[in-house]
Amino acid sequence: MLARRTILLALGAIAVLGAACDSSDGRELPEPGPDQTLTIVTTPTTVEALPSEVVDAAPEEVVESVAAGPIEIGLPWGSGGVIPLDQTCEGADRSPALTWAQLPSATVEVAVSVIDLTADDFVHWVIFGLDPNEGGLPEGASVTAGAQAINGFGNVGWGGPCPSSGTHTYRFTVHALGQQLETPAGVSASETLGAIAAVELESASDTGTFAAS
Repeated sequence: MLARRTILLALGAIAVLGAACDSSDGRELPEPGPDQTLTIVTTPTTVEALPSEVVDAAPEEVVESVAAGPIEIGLPWGSGGVIPLDQTCEGADRSPALTWAQLPSATVEVAVSVIDLTADDFVHWVIFGLDPNEGGLPEGASVTAGAQAINGFGNVGWGGPCPSSGTHTYRFTVHALGQQLETPAGVSASETLGAIAAVELESASDTGTFAAS
C-alpha cells in the first residue's frame, strides 16, 4: 500500500514538471531580425593621399662676370723681395719694370702708384694714362710713358727708395680705371691719387724692400 502511494506521488511530480515545461505566458517571441544574426565586420577605410602639388624649381641665376679675374702684378724681384740698387737713389734711380694681367674687361686705362709704407705713405711715384693692352712698363718708363704726378721729393715722375735708416717696405699698386683720368700731368700726388680712387674698378699690390746703407 505504501509502495503504491509512493509510485503515485512520483508520477504526479513528473506530471507537474511536464506541465511546467509545456506551459507559457501566452506571448510569442518575435522572429530574430537579420541584423541580429549577422556578424558585424568593420572594414578599415583606406584614404588615398592626394597628389602633392609639383612646384617647378626656380631657374638658377646666371651671373656674367665683367672681369677676367683678380689683377696680377709682377715685379722683377718677386713678391716682397729686395729692390735692386739701380732702382734707388743710391744707384741709377731708374723706375723698375712692372707687369700686369687679368684686368677687368671694362678697364679704360691703367695707373701705377708707389708709396713707402714705413715712412707714412711717402709717395715715390704716380703714373697714369697707361694702355691696358700694353701689359706693363719697361724699366725707366717714367721718362716717357703716361702722365705723372709730383712725388714726395717735389719732382715729377719716379723717385726711387732713399731711406735715411733701417729697412723700408714699398708698395707698388696697379690701378684699373673705368674711365680716362682728366688730371693733367704735374699735379700733386694726393690730388692724383684721389682722382684715381674715384674711377678705380679694381687694384692689385705687391711690395719690395730696401735698406739704407
